[in-house]
Amino acid sequence: MDSNFFVLRDFLNQRIFKKDITHLFLLGDIFDLWVSDHRYFLERFSGTIDMLRELLDHGVEIHYFEGNHDIDLQPFFEKEGFVIHEKASQISLGRKEWLMEHGDQMDPEDRGYLFLRWLLRTPVLRILERSLPGPVVQWIGDSLSSTSRRYTNRLREGLGNLESERREKIFRKIVRHLERLLKLGGSFDLHISGHVHEQFHEVLQIENQSVELINLGSWLGPQKWIGFYSEERGFCFEDWKSSAP
Repeated sequence: MDSNFFVLRDFLNQRIFKKDITHLFLLGDIFDLWVSDHRYFLERFSGTIDMLRELLDHGVEIHYFEGNHDIDLQPFFEKEGFVIHEKASQISLGRKEWLMEHGDQMDPEDRGYLFLRWLLRTPVLRILERSLPGPVVQWIGDSLSSTSRRYTNRLREGLGNLESERREKIFRKIVRHLERLLKLGGSFDLHISGHVHEQFHEVLQIENQSVELINLGSWLGPQKWIGFYSEERGFCFEDWKSSAP
């Protein structure tokens, strides 16, 4: 188990102890790869699954959004009691309207990735993914992940030479996504996404609406940020350190 498992475990254990958690939203890419209800992944990630089951037993409502590393979640997680979202979903919670998504569908110009995402979720490939031996599925997933990272790195490089310039362009892409949604009649108080490995938390005025834009960032570095919301504090990021043995 890597350090991310222990960070998430420590956070959830504290919340259970304090009895101050009612909902958990997993915005995708929780695992390096997850495909359907394949036994290979059930065994490989049994520790994380048991941890989330314990949360369900404490009455916590868990929403799991498919990302680009989480494919065909319903066959297993829906039976476990999770609420599964294949795309962006709006949820009313705490007198707020929350629009949440993984974030890999925010850029309509990224046609190559959107086609691959569609292809991996076609009925034929879903059946194939469930029937292949686990190591073969993992190898395919690792190959796709490696290709995806190279593709993403090329996209980032195309956004500019300076990290600040890239960060600003990524932020503007998210803002344009929100502008499109609001022009189509959308109405929400918070928009929360992940996918792009940048952390943002800004309150914006878009189409005469006040919107809290939140992007969760990445757990690939030493800092492990978890988004936490309470009616008293609103939304905030908490930086967690692992107590891994």
